[in-house]
This record gives sequence, structure tokens and C-alpha cells, in this order.
Amino acid sequence: MNKIKWLYLVTIILIGSNSSKIYGQANPSSSLTIFEIGSNRIEVLNLIDKEFNIHISEDTAVFENLVFDNFIGKTLVFSKGLQNVQVEVKYGFSFLQYTIDDAPAYSIPYYINYTDFYDLEVNNHHVALPDYYGNSDAIEIHKLMGFENSKGIELWIQDLDFERVRTISFEEQKSFFENLMENKTAYEECCKEYIGQAQKFLKSSIEDYKSFADLNLELYPEQIIIVISGNTELGKPFRKTIIEKQHRFR
Repeated sequence: MNKIKWLYLVTIILIGSNSSKIYGQANPSSSLTIFEIGSNRIEVLNLIDKEFNIHISEDTAVFENLVFDNFIGKTLVFSKGLQNVQVEVKYGFSFLQYTIDDAPAYSIPYYINYTDFYDLEVNNHHVALPDYYGNSDAIEIHKLMGFENSKGIELWIQDLDFERVRTISFEEQKSFFENLMENKTAYEECCKEYIGQAQKFLKSSIEDYKSFADLNLELYPEQIIIVISGNTELGKPFRKTIIEKQHRFR
């Protein structure tokens, strides 16, 4: 009887040990190697590489966003053989144009020049890339740029370039709603409110729109440039650049 109890206890312990291993592996952090520097690597965690067109040369990696995933809020990891690592980042912004509820928002043909480069903190061979949407614990982009909130970035761009953005957005919406009115029979039964929305816009003047909110625009970071530099364990300097280009529809 004692032997049976002993075997039972051993079995329970082994099952518990194996289950803890399985549990620990249930949600592992996946990594994608971007650069190899000798035996060292620069990797990004939890990036869905299938959602990008990726072009990597010796010193530059370009990621063209195809779906939803991006580098915002992600973590870069460096091999311990890479020393004196410094990381800096800069951003380019554009806008999503919203029209009617049944049409996805899309990027307007506008792009503002890059921000300055901002230094990021490297902690234990990891660096957290700034977040824009508040979905991670990383510092948010607006704080990195010295603004209290993301509205501060909008106001900065509004001061710099509002007239040009307004002109582009107004023409985009005018073209959209003129096309809707040309095909209004498709909306007469299901969505008469869209016809009314189009008529209202087409009667308006560009001067009626005083802000990005009036124009139904949403700011987002369209391009991110990350520059990583340092030395290998042999003292050889390196400098690598990651460029992410986002193509957004919602």
C-alpha cells in the first residue's frame, strides 16, 4: 500500500512538472531576426512577418505593412556580444480619411517630413519601441516628442501645414461624394442618410472646415525609421537602419 502511494505521488509530481513546462511554453515570445552581425543578432519580438513585404540588405531593412501589424510598441532585442548599443527613432505622419460608415478609411496623399531623431533607452539588451495607441507599457510617441497627448502632435502639424492638408482632404471628399451622387440609386433603399451626407458636403465650402476633426481625419504614423549603432565584442562599429512603411485602411 505504501508503495502504491509512493508511485502515485511520484506520478503527480511528474505530471505537475511537465504541465508547468507545457504551460510555460503556451505563449512564448516569438522573435524575428532582422540583422546578423557575425554571431550576433538584432531581433524583434512578436512581429507577424507574414503581414509585411520585407526587404533586407546588409545595413537596411524595409518592412512594408500589408495588414495590421506594425513596429509600434514592439521590443527589439540585441545579442550580448553587441556593446554600446544606441537606438534612435524618427517618425513621418499622414492622415486617414473617413467618409461614410460603410466605406473604409484610407490614407490621403499627404506626408509630413520626419520629426527629429529621438533617443530610446536600451535596458538589458532590450529596447521598447514607443507606442501610439496606448496598447503596451512602452512610452507613447507624443510623450517622446514632448507633448502632453496625441492631440499635441495634431496641433503641431496643424500649425505647420493645415492649409495643404485641408485642400487635399476637401478634394478627396468632394471626389468621393460626387461619385456617390452619380450612383445614388444604389443607396436610395438601404442608406438614404449617405445621400443626405453627400448633398450636405457638396454644398459646403472649404472655409467651413477649421480643424482636422471637421475634416474627419485621423492622424497616424505612416513611417518609422529606427537607427541602431554600437560595437561588436571585437570593437568593430556597426550601424543598421529599420524602416517601416504603413499602408492603412480601416
